[in-house]
Amino acid sequence: SIFYKQIMSNFFRYKDFVLEYIVFGKGPEKMLALHGFGRNAHDFLVFEDALKDRYTVFSFSIFHHGKSEYPDKRIHSNTLQKQELKEIVEVFLMQQNIERFSLMGYSLGGKLSFMLMEFFAERINKVFLFAAEGMKERGWYNRVSHSIFWQRFFRIGIQIPILIYIPLRLLQWFKFIKPASEKFLIHKLDTEKKRQLVYDVWMTFRDIHPNIELVQNLINTQKIDCQLFYGKYDTIIPVELGKAFSKKLNNPNVVYCIETGHSLISEKVADYLTSKDLL
Repeated sequence: SIFYKQIMSNFFRYKDFVLEYIVFGKGPEKMLALHGFGRNAHDFLVFEDALKDRYTVFSFSIFHHGKSEYPDKRIHSNTLQKQELKEIVEVFLMQQNIERFSLMGYSLGGKLSFMLMEFFAERINKVFLFAAEGMKERGWYNRVSHSIFWQRFFRIGIQIPILIYIPLRLLQWFKFIKPASEKFLIHKLDTEKKRQLVYDVWMTFRDIHPNIELVQNLINTQKIDCQLFYGKYDTIIPVELGKAFSKKLNNPNVVYCIETGHSLISEKVADYLTSKDLL
């Protein structure tokens, strides 16, 4: 488990949105950090010693996590759009007087980092992505998250979880997903609170999909230093995705495989980054 030191939360308000964030480090360069599903802004504090002399880090709690607030009335309709996400970050950068910055993203936060690369590529220095989502389009996710039938089905499944567990078992039985993936998903759905979080996040970010080909082109044209980290034993987001992504980059030698699983935000990984002088 990740140890959280006591650090004061800050709050950024834009229209109906509230984003919790913390600030750590005293370095001259600015960094935005985005955590993974089910985590919060404090996760990246495990990297504080590694980052503090070079970066001042603004670490956010993604909507529905930590103390960030997303308007309930918008979960089912009029959901978050790309342009809105861009505006939110744009206003934050302006308020903080941040011109250029780096990014750090893990899992779901990696997917959002790709979006920020689309929006602000010309202002980005370095990008550190850990088991980033968003490299591979999931057609089934688009269909499910935009289908009224499946939305209602999942809402019922929040109260009656067997309705969700049976389809997962069938997907594993017919080898659409690996046994380890089924186990991982069951763990993410084993309480009503977790199931509600999955539903809220899926619905909120259903229209937020990075254009990966565009991101690859921007990394090349803007000469962004992008580094991709994966767990050797990660069956959820395997290293092969990063290797395929990097083939389209001018510098393909940016994929690092670490002796761990999907949990990459840890002191072990912080030590790895420091020992390899990657920061």
